[in-house]
Amino acid sequence: MYQAKLEECYSLALSKQLRDAVQQTAILLSEGKSVTISTTEQELTTEQAVRTLEVSRQTLVRMLDKGLIPFSPPITSSQNPPDRLVGIRTGFPQPP
Repeated sequence: MYQAKLEECYSLALSKQLRDAVQQTAILLSEGKSVTISTTEQELTTEQAVRTLEVSRQTLVRMLDKGLIPFSPPITSSQNPPDRLVGIRTGFPQPP
């Protein structure tokens, strides 16, 4: 863990991964490049990942196949029928 001193009375422990991300961001900004930081869900749909990474679907699939991006297989409709999903969304249990 790394310590980052934010102000006189604030200190924050940073993981190496977060420290590296902040460092890379600072480098890009110092080079006059734009940096976008946004919040996202922990897991994205294929379409969301394509838009976020600004790559084609085919490129994303190649990256997934190479193990460059961790992913979990999609849930099929047979695993979660629509009536169960409605029940989950509304908080009401549905009959099996």
